Amino acid sequence: MINQQRLLEHLRGLTLVLLAGAWHIGLFAASFVGLPAPLFLLASGVLFASIVLCWRFPLYRLLFACCFCLFLGMWRYTTAIQHDNPYALTNYLKQSVSLRGIVVDEPRLHERSRTLIVTVNQLSEDDGQTWHETRGKIIIQLRAIALNDPYIASYGDSLELRGKLQLPFTHSPDIQASMSFPRIMVRDEESNILLKTLYQWRMHLVHILLQTLPQPEASLLVALLLNVRLPELQPLEEALRLTNTTHLISPSGFQITLLTGLLTRGFRYLQPRKGKSPLPAQRLRDWRQWLTGLLSLSCIALYSILCGAGPAVLRAALMGALVVLASRMGRIYNVYTALAFAALLLTLFDPFLLWDIGFLLSFAGTLGLVVLTPVLLWLLRPLRKLPLCTLLQEPLATTFAAQLATLPIQVIPFHQFSLISPLANVLAGPPMGTLMLLGLLISGLGLVFLPFAQICAWLAWPLLWYTDTVIRWCAQLPYASLTLGELPAGLAIPYYMLLLAGIIALRPLTTTAEQPQQPMQQPLWKLLRLVLVAGMLPCIGLLAAFPPARGELTVTFLPVTETTHQGQAILIQTQDNKLALIDGGADPVLLSRELDSRLPFWRHTLDMLLLTTPRREHIAGLQTIVERYHINTVIDAGMLHPDATYALWRRTIDERNLHYQPVSRGTILPLGSLCELHILWPLQELHQGSNEVRDNSLIFRLVTPQFSMLFLGATAMSSYALNQIEEIRDSLRADIVQIVGSATKAFPSALQSVLQIAHPSYLIITPAAQSAREKDVPLIQHPPAGPWYTLQTIQSGTVEIHSSAQGWSCNPG
Repeated sequence: MINQQRLLEHLRGLTLVLLAGAWHIGLFAASFVGLPAPLFLLASGVLFASIVLCWRFPLYRLLFACCFCLFLGMWRYTTAIQHDNPYALTNYLKQSVSLRGIVVDEPRLHERSRTLIVTVNQLSEDDGQTWHETRGKIIIQLRAIALNDPYIASYGDSLELRGKLQLPFTHSPDIQASMSFPRIMVRDEESNILLKTLYQWRMHLVHILLQTLPQPEASLLVALLLNVRLPELQPLEEALRLTNTTHLISPSGFQITLLTGLLTRGFRYLQPRKGKSPLPAQRLRDWRQWLTGLLSLSCIALYSILCGAGPAVLRAALMGALVVLASRMGRIYNVYTALAFAALLLTLFDPFLLWDIGFLLSFAGTLGLVVLTPVLLWLLRPLRKLPLCTLLQEPLATTFAAQLATLPIQVIPFHQFSLISPLANVLAGPPMGTLMLLGLLISGLGLVFLPFAQICAWLAWPLLWYTDTVIRWCAQLPYASLTLGELPAGLAIPYYMLLLAGIIALRPLTTTAEQPQQPMQQPLWKLLRLVLVAGMLPCIGLLAAFPPARGELTVTFLPVTETTHQGQAILIQTQDNKLALIDGGADPVLLSRELDSRLPFWRHTLDMLLLTTPRREHIAGLQTIVERYHINTVIDAGMLHPDATYALWRRTIDERNLHYQPVSRGTILPLGSLCELHILWPLQELHQGSNEVRDNSLIFRLVTPQFSMLFLGATAMSSYALNQIEEIRDSLRADIVQIVGSATKAFPSALQSVLQIAHPSYLIITPAAQSAREKDVPLIQHPPAGPWYTLQTIQSGTVEIHSSAQGWSCNPG
């Protein structure tokens, strides 16, 4: 009896931990046991009766309760698996079927497509004639060119799909099948309006961050704050994986803990004054305590939804909510109980989370920080004796704790072991808290007045640049990571047993260890930081408001032709710092990268945007630019029969209230005080015909006092347009002529006549769109011949043209 009492004393406060552990063991064991669900339910009923009969014996009651949770977990897993359903999705693999369901996860945007996860509830084998009830999840792949494309299904939409079911191309036990580019119809009457609205607000915050920061810093902050992985982040994601720092940009316990602390401080004015703190019994009746708690819980819930409400985010949100409730109810917060409760609640609704890598990493990382950090602080205590190393003790301890706790979960599935992880985390970790605060501030101010958000973005940019640079530098170091072969999953069991044995052996020694000394915050240092920040803002503001005159005109052909579908993008920078962008190519990631590398990080305004032809390879990149930059004027010639790409383009312009100006022959567009664009084609009444898109593309001439350039663009392949502009001979003279050409199509004879009239010194050829079968962009073997020098951007790369009072020059890359 005494031994039972001692055992119960040791287990006091861990009851929920034991019950949750038994539940998860039951989930895991059921994946190997193929018994029917009623059998597990019957065993659970017998054990529940045993709990009632042994209620007066605490130890036996706890033992039967653990067994009850064990069999209940096995029952829950078995009911979630469809064994006997004749209409289960797995029975229709390799077959074409119709499905109905709802998008239950945020779209994942990739370079050329997006993926959606759909919960299916109905299935039809006869193209929608008869429908059968079914359950399951599939992942579908769709084409997409924009982050928030209103013409493509999104979060919360109810869909009807038609396509061939394939094996899932993602490893997850709750996803039974996949579809690639199915026929799709959105059923608006059954869509989830709440989910759609929340997703739209989330995308609105993403656009605010994209409008205030350059790439890749904007994508880094978007991932850190809102858990949205943009294609522009893909180069950095590889460095994050090699350095084992992916957790830095994933919303987790760190972000929720920081948000909880901010809310506590922000609502401090509602708390009782000092000396008047209520007793625990009075705390339950204090309306101010419950008001602040309700506001805190609401903010945590809202932020969790905005972050995508993934398993790791929900786990952190539940633990943060328990922190708030414990303080309001006068209870002691126990991190083990909170972690067990969060895991139990999440797996109750979705038992397959036990195999979700993100959830396991979040759970193990949090547990490792709590259990291992004190031990590692004790082991690293010799660092306090070294100069300037006191500050490294805690970052190193937390880094090693998280890495040791999650090592098997990272190494076994991904076959990668990072040797540089401790250094990368110590260098890149400290700015995360400040970046989180600045990101929240930028988003909040952007909803009110975007220029205010821009000021905060100036402060965030150096920290984002530092984080990006440090991670890339660490990933490029020799032997930064090791690639391992196939490792057995069972290797994790002896690893965690050895780790547990080490913790038990060293834990008594850590109880007498001193807490690491915190560096003193000198008032003089605080004042100095305030002065530096206060002096930095007006300086940056002056630089942004009054940039120095360039003194020359620059025309840059941006290299946006790395992908299969080609196009062009041309940037014009005038003598008085006016900016015009001509077309955007087919790759928005490359275009954003090129623009951000050539413009100051605070410059997010384009004076003019010209679309020469409404083809996808010219317009796709501009879709993202319109969403990220403030555009003063959008120019194009219109389209007789708009397709989906051009309709989306015009819809985006209208939704963002941009000034749109259709142009035709005779229109003169001033670009600053020393530069004009003369529109030479098309006519006001667009030409109708089989090649009307090409025949109605823009032709214009850039004119400055010392230099002129003729942009023929896609009309270089249009005999109709070229024959029509020969009559305006004086307007065709130019120092440089630009055309779009393809190696698989010959130029019309009329182009030679126009070039003879223009008599340029240089002919610059940018590539036209290639077919999906052509992997490489071939050079044009027989370009128009003449006294001019021919440059092909697919060969020379970046081409820059400079014009000043001393003359002009063309510098190929």
